[in-house]
Amino acid sequence: MNNHLTTSNANNKYLIEYISEFLIDLGIDPELKGFDYIGEAAVMFPDIIRSNKSVKDLYRIIGEIYDTSPKRVERLIRMSLEAAWYSDKINLSNKIFDSQYFNEQNIPSNARFIAAVSEIIRMKFICI
Repeated sequence: MNNHLTTSNANNKYLIEYISEFLIDLGIDPELKGFDYIGEAAVMFPDIIRSNKSVKDLYRIIGEIYDTSPKRVERLIRMSLEAAWYSDKINLSNKIFDSQYFNEQNIPSNARFIAAVSEIIRMKFICI
């Protein structure tokens, strides 16, 4: 389990553990810095949408938390997503996307992936 994820909006140990395990199950490598950024983004995403901010604002906020640039946050999320997407271990599209629209040549954007992960996490914690 990853101990770097802060989920600054939700200081809940169970939530952090669930997000970490879920991302690992999706094939996101916890050794990649993008792992932490995806977890943060998934927790913050609903607030960003409600406040009419963009994903670029999300990258900026995460960059401030981790003392790095928004571009680096965006790039490392993308690298982590691509690494999981192209791995032979899993079919990520079948795990989080209902349709077969996404395939090896057509992977989702960072925003689409973060939104899907965020929704799954939100649904899990509404149902508890």
